[in-house]
Amino acid sequence: FDAGDVDRLAVVIAECRRMEIPVLPPDINSSALKFSPVSDAPGIRFGLASIKNVGAGAMESAIAEREKNGRFKSIEDFCSRLDSRTVNRKILESLVKCGAFDSIEKNRAALFAQIESALAAAASIQRDRASGQVSLFGEEPLMPTKKSGKSSKIEPWPQLETLRYEKELLGYFVSGHPLDAYAGHFDSGKYNTIAQAKEAAENGTFKLAGLVSSLEKRFSKKDGKPFGILILEDFTGSLEITAWDECFAKNAELLAAGSAVSINTRIVRKDEAIRATAGAVAAIKPKASVKPVRLRLARERLDEPALQTILDAVKKNPGNRPLILEFVLPNGRSLEMPAGEEFNIGEIGRAHV
Repeated sequence: FDAGDVDRLAVVIAECRRMEIPVLPPDINSSALKFSPVSDAPGIRFGLASIKNVGAGAMESAIAEREKNGRFKSIEDFCSRLDSRTVNRKILESLVKCGAFDSIEKNRAALFAQIESALAAAASIQRDRASGQVSLFGEEPLMPTKKSGKSSKIEPWPQLETLRYEKELLGYFVSGHPLDAYAGHFDSGKYNTIAQAKEAAENGTFKLAGLVSSLEKRFSKKDGKPFGILILEDFTGSLEITAWDECFAKNAELLAAGSAVSINTRIVRKDEAIRATAGAVAAIKPKASVKPVRLRLARERLDEPALQTILDAVKKNPGNRPLILEFVLPNGRSLEMPAGEEFNIGEIGRAHV
């Protein structure tokens, strides 16, 4: 799929997360041009052409050079082996910020500080090539340079800054997520996901939870009262929600950018547009993730004895893991229904169900 389709990308990555399939950042030494499976372990890696500000043409050249002459050993080596007209400062900055050089240097901040010297060294080598000056032993790619005392002391970027760069350049958080500390709320099935709310065929109210990534304060033309336009984001995507005057005045502090909240959201569809309005708002606290037990059931094969067997198995295996029933419909789509907390369980083996 097109990496520019941010909503679909978020849904696909969320499904990979649910299935415990790692989604890895792009890597200058192993990524293909587009999304590709990891060869030596389960996982999917971002393609180099999926990075904002990085053109497919430049990355095609990088991949061709890598396949011909081997892995890139440093950022200087990368710059020296590619035409300076193909790889410029903006491309290098984007590659470093999204983690494409992590296999060479994990401290992205330190690597970012080396971009200036890497470009200068590569330009010098390419001028020598153009003038016919070569080493007595032939041209050798630049090897990793010893870090200066200054660059070696550069502190890594804070996690939230690292994640912000990833979101900006890839359209999604890869090395982590600002909501990771709240994952237990989402795994419990207590809340609808934003993807579910967007895909619902009918208008309705959905209990959503997520991070307020931005908030814009506005004033109504009719009476000048303030209201808010916020972006709520969870693991599956983002949604613009309007908090009208009364709701906004009551929950202004909770709706600040960076807050983790739950919002009862009324969604109304008109043609292709979705209008979302905030109702009750509440703060959510960090909650460790507890992986739910998911039972996938074909509805046409469910009868009373089958349901009784499932209920008996649940009662015999109490625990702290939420139970989610996933009913597969005849058209292939599925409907999830979280069971109440009284049905929390431990593992149920295949032999029991």
